[in-house]
Amino acid sequence: MTGDEQAVDAVVRQLYAAIDGLISGQGLGQMAELWHQDDDVTSVHVSGDWAHGWDAVRVIWETFASIGVKEFGGLFVQSLVVRVRGDFAYTAAVLGHPMPGIDTMAGTDILERRQGQWKLVHHHIDRSPKVIEAISQSSN
Repeated sequence: MTGDEQAVDAVVRQLYAAIDGLISGQGLGQMAELWHQDDDVTSVHVSGDWAHGWDAVRVIWETFASIGVKEFGGLFVQSLVVRVRGDFAYTAAVLGHPMPGIDTMAGTDILERRQGQWKLVHHHIDRSPKVIEAISQSSN
């Protein structure tokens, strides 16, 4: 891997560790510092909800953090492909989770290098009715 590929790989692995922290009740952690915080960022989550702009993206992460419980923890990266093209990079990940009934999910992330730092500008993860069902059952 090139130095840029290693840097992008590290940011994306930190992202998925931060997501695991959110869903397992550990709070937002370092989520904000992984993102460019402007109107151009976007994300879509297991619920299928889209967020446009950092304020909306942050609200989605805060919502997941507010319903996180220890039992939801365990998200891990099974495989990760990194491609760098100039100041943009994309990754394709296969994610696993030990919770019974939760299938593997695919995640795609786009990063941009600004002032020498790679940060996220887009995150997309498969819609997962099973994950949404588990969240709904835990909040009842």
